[in-house]
Amino acid sequence: MVVGKGFKLACYHGVWDLDYVTEDAAQELTAKFAETLTRERGYSCFFYSHTPGMSFPAAEELEGRQADRREAEADRRLTRKSLRQSRKAFLVAVVALAVSIVATVANLLWNIWQHFHALKP
Repeated sequence: MVVGKGFKLACYHGVWDLDYVTEDAAQELTAKFAETLTRERGYSCFFYSHTPGMSFPAAEELEGRQADRREAEADRRLTRKSLRQSRKAFLVAVVALAVSIVATVANLLWNIWQHFHALKP
């Protein structure tokens, strides 16, 4: 953006802003511009790598798609984690049911054996 005889480097959406630079400090502007473009912003708002010829609406759309993918991946990660926990809980329940069945059958067999082999006075 050109303002009088100075330049201002700023985010289209106003997320970040560098101060005005005069024409005399063109190298400083170039250095700030390069530093601004190469700075890692992670998941910062509206950040999309510079692509020559890409308009802001297209970059917004692509950034929105990437944000949606990140959110969907986080949801899938949570779903996979809860499925693993559900499988473990199901396995514990199956083992408990098996132990209960074995105990009930053993008790029934013990009662039948005692009935036919009772001590006679």
